[in-house]
Amino acid sequence: MRPIVLWGPPASGKSTLSRALAQRLGRPRIDTDQELAERHDCTVGSLFERHREWGFRQLEHSLIRELMVRPDAPVIAVGGGSLLDRTVRHEVLERAWVLGLSVETTTLFARVCAEPNTRPLLQGPSEERVAALVAQRAEAYAECHATIHATGPLEEIVHAIEQALAQCEREDVVAVPLGSRTYRVHFAPIATLARRVASLSRAPSSVLAVTDRNVLAAPGVLGAIHSLTANEPVVLRGDGDEEKNLSTLSGIWDAALATEFDRHAVLAAIGGGVVTDLTGFAAATLLRGVRYVSAPTTVLAMADASVGGKTAIDHPLGKNLIGSFCQPSLVLCDVQTLATLSARERVAGLAEVAKIAAIGDAVLLDALEAQAERLRAGDPDALREVLVRAVGCKTRFVAQDEHESGIRAALNFGHTLGHAIELASGFSLLHGEAVALGMRAALGWGVRCGVTSPALQQRLDSLLTALGLPAHVPGGLDRAKIEAAIRRDKKRTTGEMTVILCDAPGSFCAHRCSFETLFAWL
Repeated sequence: MRPIVLWGPPASGKSTLSRALAQRLGRPRIDTDQELAERHDCTVGSLFERHREWGFRQLEHSLIRELMVRPDAPVIAVGGGSLLDRTVRHEVLERAWVLGLSVETTTLFARVCAEPNTRPLLQGPSEERVAALVAQRAEAYAECHATIHATGPLEEIVHAIEQALAQCEREDVVAVPLGSRTYRVHFAPIATLARRVASLSRAPSSVLAVTDRNVLAAPGVLGAIHSLTANEPVVLRGDGDEEKNLSTLSGIWDAALATEFDRHAVLAAIGGGVVTDLTGFAAATLLRGVRYVSAPTTVLAMADASVGGKTAIDHPLGKNLIGSFCQPSLVLCDVQTLATLSARERVAGLAEVAKIAAIGDAVLLDALEAQAERLRAGDPDALREVLVRAVGCKTRFVAQDEHESGIRAALNFGHTLGHAIELASGFSLLHGEAVALGMRAALGWGVRCGVTSPALQQRLDSLLTALGLPAHVPGGLDRAKIEAAIRRDKKRTTGEMTVILCDAPGSFCAHRCSFETLFAWL
């Protein structure tokens, strides 16, 4: 059970609504302003005056972090500026359900005037000043699990909050916090996709679905497409990376433009990583950018490709060399669609989950080891559990480094050699299989460099084996082709390569080495 945090502008009703919600749910209720005033035996205004805003925020942050780990999971009303600090806000998003309250500026102003001298940053307010404060904080207020319009009868608002909370819990919602471009990942039936797309903040003028012929056989997919749009979907052959090229991309452009697409239209990617990459890249380039939503239908796409906004096509000289960053507006994961995957495809996708666990989440690593047999067998409950956690972990990297200029590069663990092997195999190896081989190589390289302990190498090797992932590079691959692909890797600089290594469970470091040193070891 997670704490519930109500957040929004000053006078949006957090205190009143938190009291009613806590009573309805039978949980303890805490108002951070009230708690701070009681602990320091003075008013919030006095605290603010004594410590200034910076010092007051430090007191708030300390209290909020304390509340996040309380076992009774309270309902918490936080001050309008309590979560403006990005680090604290993202910590709270991981640990609690954050429900944003939205109220019109005119109503906020009237409420502020009715309670004079209670809000340190709005002394002698004007409606323009209230509007300016809300606008200044809008990017932060958008980062929540759900937004509730908090105007109207109290009972109706509380009911709306309860419904939003129930959906978050039922669908294991993960918020990808990117300011006004924040989107949510829902684990829910694909049959609900049309309703969700229609309720986007700006209703789509039209929708075009992109899928492949294999995905159409998955439960509910065809019906979901028919509910989503009257346009005929773009159906790829389902030949994997062989289709990640300019010709296929052009086919999506042609189909969209033939339907008189405008900038309010939406592309819907329903399929695996190839479909997601192609659709996202098409969305980034059509009319200089339209929205897209993603309904991933493979383990690989749910864990990795559908979240984070990396889109691309392949080039004969390398994988994913032409692309862009384009974040989706919505992600919907229906684990029931995984039932139609072959055992090989399902297991290959688990490589990306293992990668995220190895470099970012020791708890997920423990879960993978404990449930390896169930995961290998395709147990939907086990798959959902690890996928929800994997998405949450990847979200942390994306939120800190959206365009992979720093820490997000850790998600390339195993990919440097993996992409090269995948290309050299003519894509006869699945992406996850090649990444697993790349991870094994990176573990060996880490031991050689003194970064990875032999015990950790053995632990992660054993996990990959338990999940059913390959341990040996197929014979007959062209070494020169592998080396050439590594030299063209996106993470290279002149004469050197950055290799991501695992230095502890759930932890990583970046290691620089020359191509010659790496090739000699390989």
